[in-house]
Amino acid sequence: MENSRSLSTSVPQDESERIELLIDRPDGWEYLLFGYYLKKFMQEVEPKWRDYHLGYSMSVGPQVDDFSLGNELTDKISKVIKISGNLEKIISRRAQEISFGRPGEPGDPESIKHMGERLMTTYEQLIDWGNEIRSLRVSEDSENLLEIAALFVEQPIKEVRNFTENYINNIEDAMERIANGSTEPISLDMKLTFELPEDLQRNFDDELERLTRGQ
Repeated sequence: MENSRSLSTSVPQDESERIELLIDRPDGWEYLLFGYYLKKFMQEVEPKWRDYHLGYSMSVGPQVDDFSLGNELTDKISKVIKISGNLEKIISRRAQEISFGRPGEPGDPESIKHMGERLMTTYEQLIDWGNEIRSLRVSEDSENLLEIAALFVEQPIKEVRNFTENYINNIEDAMERIANGSTEPISLDMKLTFELPEDLQRNFDDELERLTRGQ
């Protein structure tokens, strides 16, 4: 690292700071750039997340009768499980190597942007799915089943949000240590895990069985 170069220790806050980072390119710039895209894209879909978090949808979906609802939700849940499974692939070790570069090699800004975009696109898909479930028009007796189904994306949504917050805090801490003279290489735990809580699946199955018995 050249002493004449200024060392940024913070994730860029706007486009001008992003450009400055790419011009200066201090040690670890790749990780700061990735943090920038995570923060930027998450902020863009924050209104959707707030809708989901508050438990309602601004959309009005199709009417689904009690007889068809079980199959409808089961099919949608199988699809969102597939979407959730992509989270781990997007930031795989190979994806990180392509984006951030191998040890001693520079990263690729476009690959870093692509990885950030794909992670946040999947995050947005999860939120959209939950809001779509809540937009369905069902009978009063089926509303509880609908709400249980909407919770199938709660864990992966929280996982992405926690990952983003922890990533930004950890990279800024690491860059601060480097600025203070540390020669310790940057090491970040970039891991996302999708888990389907057993009690959630059980609650869904129990509620679906209750509704089926009443038909």
